[in-house]
Amino acid sequence: MLTKEECRESLSDLYNVLCSRLNEEMQDYRQDFDRLGELIEEHFSNPPLSLNEVRQFWHEGIPVWDTELEEYVQINDVIGNEENGLVSVEQFFFESISVYQYHSKRFYRKEVQE
Repeated sequence: MLTKEECRESLSDLYNVLCSRLNEEMQDYRQDFDRLGELIEEHFSNPPLSLNEVRQFWHEGIPVWDTELEEYVQINDVIGNEENGLVSVEQFFFESISVYQYHSKRFYRKEVQE
């Protein structure tokens, strides 16, 4: 898998090659290259989810990465706020539901690679 830096470098190289060949016409494509750069950022970005974001994933039925269980889980319920929130999660492998105290670095959109 390519790193964020490799993706950025490849995009930059492609842009520079096209600029040298197309000259002024390349400015018409600048917005497209900026969008590709944003997609690269989004792909590699994986900040921890706030409790409101965890709640949104629950409503949308999207699994989240749980750093303490080290697996994807399905959110079944969210109660409270950032300071004293509770999150009910279902583990897919064990098919069990447990309730855990929410903390700010527990849930992520995708697996956290350390």
